[in-house]
Amino acid sequence: MKSKPKIVTIGGAMRDIFLVTDSAKIAENNGDLECKKIIGFELGAKTNIKKILNTIGGAACNVAIGLKKMGVEPFPFVEIGDDSIGAAIKRELKEMKISTRLMQKDKFKQTGFSFIIVDSKTREHVAFCNKEASEDIKISIKKILAVKPDW
Repeated sequence: MKSKPKIVTIGGAMRDIFLVTDSAKIAENNGDLECKKIIGFELGAKTNIKKILNTIGGAACNVAIGLKKMGVEPFPFVEIGDDSIGAAIKRELKEMKISTRLMQKDKFKQTGFSFIIVDSKTREHVAFCNKEASEDIKISIKKILAVKPDW
């Protein structure tokens, strides 16, 4: 039996929380080339959320999950914080049978986290992100070569 190809993905590991709402107001922001549209809500209002999605995010994890579904053996090279978010991401990857061998933990940093507000009518969105643990990941060629990747 032919072994599965091994691919290392390098980058972010994040918790993405999608908040889907029909209360968003989207407006043209004429005259500002850097911010052509804006999304907003009534100041001080309690805004209804139609749906909440809680997923693993970050490019390296997203690609690893996709590769796993295609029959590849992925090895995400990512950094998490020593916190509950990082522990949950590690646990969920293991449940998907994705190796966490190349996952690094930094006890001084917070695992990446995003709130993505999505307008249910237009699918327009805005993301509030903290990529702290992923921002200066220390890549180790020795660790990568230890898994004997094909890519």
